[in-house]
Amino acid sequence: MSRTTCVNCHKPTASCYCEFICSVDNPIELIIWQHPSEANHPKGSAPFLAACLNSVQTLEAESCTQTEFNHRFGTNKLRNLLSPVDSQNSTAHVQSSASNESPAVAPQQLLIIDGTWRKSRKIYYLNPWLQNIPTLQLSTSAQSQYKIRKAEKPGQYSTLEAACFGLAQLESNSSRYLVIQHAFNDYTDHISHFYPHLKQ
Repeated sequence: MSRTTCVNCHKPTASCYCEFICSVDNPIELIIWQHPSEANHPKGSAPFLAACLNSVQTLEAESCTQTEFNHRFGTNKLRNLLSPVDSQNSTAHVQSSASNESPAVAPQQLLIIDGTWRKSRKIYYLNPWLQNIPTLQLSTSAQSQYKIRKAEKPGQYSTLEAACFGLAQLESNSSRYLVIQHAFNDYTDHISHFYPHLKQ
């Protein structure tokens, strides 16, 4: 017997997140580059994040040429990258750094790679042009609230948390994205009752 799925989020009814979604205007557009293996991961936070932000685009691929990327997301856009390498991190679990540096000119886009540490690094090295994009190091010391997916190291964040922290840092607005983080925490609390095996 097939499971009933939500027509909007396409998740099984028990793990539907539609009632938890909020709408947030983000002045800096977010681009989520997702490794194919992360696309249907039951513990992934990127779909929830994408549903909440009003300016977001996604790319599902392991490799993409710079020409193809710019054609899709804008040739003359100023963008920053949350690097999965500089701090030995991934964007399924991004690790913060002690840096408090802000870019001289605020970017128009923030690019985040969504995947495990190993898969994120693979995307980064398979596409060497990514190394020419200015990187953003998170300066937050907040503790991750991501309860359903185990981090590889202390101080690491989910894609949703990392993106919210990154956008807030670039915009110098510490409160704009808290509503998304709180909504996602409520959602993970909700599904943990139905799927206790998701807790690690």
